[in-house]
Amino acid sequence: MTDDSCRTDERYRSSPDETGSDSYDRRWFLEMVGVGTAGLVAGGATGTAAAAPDGESPALDLVDGDSAIEQPTHTAVGDGRWNDPTTWNDGVPDDDARVAIPSGVTVTLGGETARLHWLRVDGTYRVDPAADSHLRAGTIVSTAESTVEIGTAADPVGPNATATVTFADRGAIDEGWDPDRVSRGLLAGGDLEIVGAAKTAHTTLATHPRAGDGHLELETSPTNWRPGDALVVPGVSARENQDEEVTVASVSGSTVAIEETLVHDHAPPSGYDLDSYVLNLDRSVRLRSETTEIKRRGHVMVMSPGSTIRHAGFYDLGRTDKTRRFSDPLYGGSELELDPTENVKSRYSLHFHRTGADYDLDPHDVTGCVVAPRTDGNGWTGSPGWGFTNHQSYAAIEDCISYKVVGTGFMTETGIEIGHFRNNFALRSAGSGDDPDWREFIENFNHERNIDDYGHGGHGFWLHGPLVSVENNVAAGHRNFAFAYWTRALGDYVPDALPFDDPREQNAPFDEMTEADLGRHRGNVPNVPASYADDKPSEEHNVAPGTGGPSVAEFAHATYEADDGTVYVDEGSIPFRNVDNVAFASGAGIDVMNVMRGAYDGEIEGETEYYARIENFTGWNLRGRDGEDELPHASVEGFGGVRGVDLGIALRYSGYATVTNSRLIGDGRGVGISHNMRMNHLVVEDTSIEGFEDGIGALNPGRTDVSGCDFDNANTDVYVSGDDIFGGDVTVDLWDIDADETVRLDPGDGMDQDLSLDGAALYYEETAPPEAVADPRVDGGLLVDDGSDDDENQPGLPVTIDAVDYADSTGDYEIEGNGEGGESIGWIDGGNWWEYEPAIDGDVAADVVVNVSSPYDDTAFHVTVDGQDVSGTVDVPNTGGWHDWTDVTAAADVAIGPDSTIRVVAETGSWNVNRLELR
Repeated sequence: MTDDSCRTDERYRSSPDETGSDSYDRRWFLEMVGVGTAGLVAGGATGTAAAAPDGESPALDLVDGDSAIEQPTHTAVGDGRWNDPTTWNDGVPDDDARVAIPSGVTVTLGGETARLHWLRVDGTYRVDPAADSHLRAGTIVSTAESTVEIGTAADPVGPNATATVTFADRGAIDEGWDPDRVSRGLLAGGDLEIVGAAKTAHTTLATHPRAGDGHLELETSPTNWRPGDALVVPGVSARENQDEEVTVASVSGSTVAIEETLVHDHAPPSGYDLDSYVLNLDRSVRLRSETTEIKRRGHVMVMSPGSTIRHAGFYDLGRTDKTRRFSDPLYGGSELELDPTENVKSRYSLHFHRTGADYDLDPHDVTGCVVAPRTDGNGWTGSPGWGFTNHQSYAAIEDCISYKVVGTGFMTETGIEIGHFRNNFALRSAGSGDDPDWREFIENFNHERNIDDYGHGGHGFWLHGPLVSVENNVAAGHRNFAFAYWTRALGDYVPDALPFDDPREQNAPFDEMTEADLGRHRGNVPNVPASYADDKPSEEHNVAPGTGGPSVAEFAHATYEADDGTVYVDEGSIPFRNVDNVAFASGAGIDVMNVMRGAYDGEIEGETEYYARIENFTGWNLRGRDGEDELPHASVEGFGGVRGVDLGIALRYSGYATVTNSRLIGDGRGVGISHNMRMNHLVVEDTSIEGFEDGIGALNPGRTDVSGCDFDNANTDVYVSGDDIFGGDVTVDLWDIDADETVRLDPGDGMDQDLSLDGAALYYEETAPPEAVADPRVDGGLLVDDGSDDDENQPGLPVTIDAVDYADSTGDYEIEGNGEGGESIGWIDGGNWWEYEPAIDGDVAADVVVNVSSPYDDTAFHVTVDGQDVSGTVDVPNTGGWHDWTDVTAAADVAIGPDSTIRVVAETGSWNVNRLELR
């Protein structure tokens, strides 16, 4: 691909001035985007993360010796134990000491320290994993070549010992010493390993707990659960918080006796094979704040890649308050002018801060950890902001728990982040009361919007980009959407490879940046390598360049090809994959916003296997809490409440998404799936939607395909609006609507639409032709039966297509003789496909029959029509030989038109294909 072939704004092309006089000033941009807190400790990793300009290092500035308060009072003079006076130049550090561990020196803590002002580590700080330890310090700074070890993978802390780090409350943060308010916490710029004893973090229950129970029956025996451990049993009601915090009395196999008696039932709706859960909040390694006062609490900021953090608890940490806007935006503004230090962003419970979103780096290994309130006293409130935060980093976060985090439990901050969230549990977030977009950077709004502040509404998982895989997680007890995708880049990162024009000359100053600079629903910044899509939406069907499917480099909204040939695309054009996740007792299930909104349909339209994918999702008891009057309630009419509560899945300003094999179980209100007036193509297949007021709503505009679904909702199961919102073509194809299910057509003011039900043309009553007839499944519409079930009215059937007469194909294979005087396709590999264009004169409902052979068992293929899988996996029988052909009916009564494309997709190799027939 050449630069000329890349679709992009001129801002992303090289400067025409060969002298480079108009070239992009990288350092100026870094200063303008507020990167003073990136690369906080000198010598940090580079990767793809932005590094601070020379001399800018707020964390190191705190302890660099430039003033008296930055000079150590105690310096380690050799390897030794912390409480051995000979380890130090002036005896064991006492209260308010400022402590330095120089390079090449290792200090080991067993026991307690005094209440230190700060600790700087250039060498190695470690704890004795076999002894109880307690480090108390206001601020801990580790530099680039340092090592901090609080347990290791080979020698973890516990289970018979504990290691505690308390961020001492020394009063209000001294802004004379620390104007950036980065202190009061752990600022880790070197190697970091924090490992406690392995412990079962959360688990399903064998029986659903009931009010009055004094024990819990687990599915399996837990690891390292002990008397005194703090547990929480998630509530199942979305209407009120019924989480119950209890204490382990004893453990016998999979039976856990608790000290308290449960007050509430914790049973999900019956008849659906749903799970109940219990979470363990205690860990043998504990990092915690000494105070509950938000502005004086500690935070953990990791600034070097490849940390190992396992089975550790982060209690009452973080001081960025998501109940209100932050006070130091990079761009935009508000009439709610705040002191820049009033609510500083980036001070979170566990924060991986710009360590590099680069697959060449080692990922952060975060396993079995907890972000939660303190478990040893009353009054502890959890995190006011975000829990686990991946910011321009590579992090594998799994088996972790967030509990009582106000904004979002698991967060990707900018959109370029990579890694995964896997098997985590996000429980309870109170939220700001604002809808997800309320602080979006958008012009012409004179209120607290306009600053790009997200993840504040009360969410389990917030994904600002598509690259972090979200698999097998549970989110419960959230005020708004349990899972949220908002994939439009923030303005604090641009790859070094992109030679932007100097914004000082070509654009407004950064604090006057316009919406067009970043894009609103279509990202304007090509900020990730296209190759990063090599497992999106799945490893088998991905959109990375050079693979079998459509290439994101061809259909992305913004692209750029760098001098080294690397193609960059905007993150919002890459499809995500959300698989095997569960949401319950929350305001809503999944929000999809800005996903593939700018993708060019010529490349991706109809290629449904490559769409953003919600797969095997289960959502139940999804509705607003009692008395919710700040967030809108969902309704099918007028696209109401699509940003609010009472929703299973919402799709807004997006395109090319599939919901498959999912279950949405309502609580008597709202809508199962709804989208607003901007949704290019939605496919809903093999999904059950029940217990809502309405099942699928507001199918207008764009294209929607619904097939193989089960419905049972109070008002209507599928609602199609005729309102002409913003124009554009409207196509809705409905299949497999049962006799007891209903489709409602609301004429509105439009009605110029292409609708069908089981292949028959569907019209609004007001626009139906004379031959249209009523159907008991349809309210407000009529059908025209074209007789497609009658072979005499099937135009051009049957049709035979030789396998070798394909219009397009992919993969390696060979054309060979078929043993009958013709040709067939052999030497097939899994992933091959062949696309055919049938010569028919009109719309038909046909059986698709494929003539195949194989001398082996366990070979298979499937068939798609117009991008939709119509067959599922089709087994090729063992015919005994390569030329021993047999017919296999892959799909029956498939809607096929004159412009349709039929694709045969090999799921395995070791079989041959001879021809196709439409009968």
